[in-house]
Amino acid sequence: MRIFISWSGSLSRALASSLKSWVPNVFLDVSTWMSDHDIDAGARWASELAVQLEETDYGIICVTPDNTSAPWLLFEAGSLAKSVKEARVVPYLLGIRPTDITYPLAQFQSVTADREGTLKLVKSINLARDSPLSDDRVEAVFEKWWGDLDIVLRQEEPDPSTSSARSERELLEEILSHVRSLGQSSSSRKDHRSTIPRYVDILKTVQDRRGQGAEYDEIYEGILDEFAPDSAVTREWWLYQVKRRFERARMQLEGAKDER
Repeated sequence: MRIFISWSGSLSRALASSLKSWVPNVFLDVSTWMSDHDIDAGARWASELAVQLEETDYGIICVTPDNTSAPWLLFEAGSLAKSVKEARVVPYLLGIRPTDITYPLAQFQSVTADREGTLKLVKSINLARDSPLSDDRVEAVFEKWWGDLDIVLRQEEPDPSTSSARSERELLEEILSHVRSLGQSSSSRKDHRSTIPRYVDILKTVQDRRGQGAEYDEIYEGILDEFAPDSAVTREWWLYQVKRRFERARMQLEGAKDER
């Protein structure tokens, strides 16, 4: 399993570097990767990023008070979102609260860089591994290695007086904007209903591609690429509908195989 660690800014880079060396101590079969570049990377780095993302199974985004809107961090976050499952992209927050995170980073389930948040991160990584450990074993391994990371985090944690918490008004405005966008998306769903591939078409695609030796994840991503709408809000609803039909097709195909 390979983990891509994203960063931007000196504090975020220090945090990413700490995770890069710490995570493989917890899981010996996990490798980590982070870039040595920040925003001024150029075209060569873009091609290198693409190569790394192809091999990535999980993404950690190191978020600090000074980089929540950093272009390079948002670019890598978007690239991760397209390359791995959304549940496997986790913002790791140092010196900042989850309520201070805005979109697009807010679409991911974040954790804080403390004992509780890091344990959640470790358990999430464990579930993404090919052979997950039991919760008891994960917690035992975490207890063994947490002290090393805790020392580093305490040294890196920014001064609370310098962090820029969002105001109550900003939070309310974001909630209002999100509610309005959901209302608009519900009225536009009829327009995108025709873009959802029919269940029979998905089943035929799965049968044909499995016959050619393709993996389920690869087939699913191909369906998404072919039919996905442009609207980000509508896409969330659309993905849910397609996922349901895909899983039905997969279960039917697996059931037929078991009968044979």
